[in-house]
Amino acid sequence: MFIDSQITESIIKTFVEHNVPILSVHDSYIVETNRVDLLRGAMSKATKNLVGRDLAVEQEVPSYNGIMAMQSGVIVKSGV
Repeated sequence: MFIDSQITESIIKTFVEHNVPILSVHDSYIVETNRVDLLRGAMSKATKNLVGRDLAVEQEVPSYNGIMAMQSGVIVKSGV
C-alpha cells in the first residue's frame, strides 16, 4: 500500500526536523527510549492526516515516561 509509505515518510520527516535518529523496519520504528512519546505523536499526526483517524499502536517496551514513573514507584496505566 502506498498509504503506509506516506505515513512512514511523515514520521521520518518529523524526526529529521527534530534532528533525532529513527530507523524504520517494515511497519515498525526503532527510536531511543526517551523519544517514544515523539514517535507516538508523529504516528498519530500522520495517520490522522492521511487516513482520517488515529490508528491503534502496539509497543513492546514502556515509554521513557513510563520507565521513569516505574523507577519512582508511581503506577502508570498505558492506553495501549
